[in-house]
Amino acid sequence: MAEKHTMVGHAEADPLPKGQKGARVRISLANPPSEQWARAFGNALSEIRPLGKQAGHFSSGHGLVQGNEIVLVGVESKTGSELFKATTAALAQANKELEDQEKDQPSLNMSQEEADAIAAKFK
Repeated sequence: MAEKHTMVGHAEADPLPKGQKGARVRISLANPPSEQWARAFGNALSEIRPLGKQAGHFSSGHGLVQGNEIVLVGVESKTGSELFKATTAALAQANKELEDQEKDQPSLNMSQEEADAIAAKFK
């Protein structure tokens, strides 16, 4: 089964140090994702919301997913809802990418029952 993640609960935000713009927004995921999923998510978010036109100063991939949270730094009120839509779309895209990769895996050379029959000969 392909790795799939969903947002849980409500986003939380923390103010940043004086001199920085926006807030640090944390969005919880149901489970901590793999590095592969985190990269797919970062790439998807960058495609949907290019870094030059971003709402929030996040870095693609690195630090974007921390544990079971998506962390966006520098999110401003005027662009928050736009970035939320982009984040939701990127999450769906990352889930689909990993699902598609799993489908592209080579099929197995035998059924599980056949493999179990071989293992039974070692008893």
